[in-house]
Amino acid sequence: MATKTETNEILQSVAPQLDAMAKNLLQQVYGEEGLPWGTPFSELEDVSMELAHHLARSLMQQAAQNQAIQEVPEGYEVCPGCSKPVEKAAPRERPLTTRAGEIQWEEPKRYCRKCRQDFFPSGEVTST
Repeated sequence: MATKTETNEILQSVAPQLDAMAKNLLQQVYGEEGLPWGTPFSELEDVSMELAHHLARSLMQQAAQNQAIQEVPEGYEVCPGCSKPVEKAAPRERPLTTRAGEIQWEEPKRYCRKCRQDFFPSGEVTST
């Protein structure tokens, strides 16, 4: 999990791209002249927050889906209950509620024959 310092460093490294994106979005939403005189600031705030939440949801959904299509690392391929090897099973569509709204992704699934139980390697790894 990223610390506050790491998050600040990430933000600093991508701030120029975000600023350019904001400029581009401002032109797309309000035109070449920008925010029209008389527009309530609350309207700009509402639009800005919707755009930010959409970006956040897209970032999280893409990250989760990209991770899900990668090979599951060693240590995640054992049953958290009995520590025996598990079998691949069909992934499941998983809705996930975030602070920015709901996202959907296909979560990898595994099955333990001994425990006769499904589990999802995206959860915590138990040490063996």
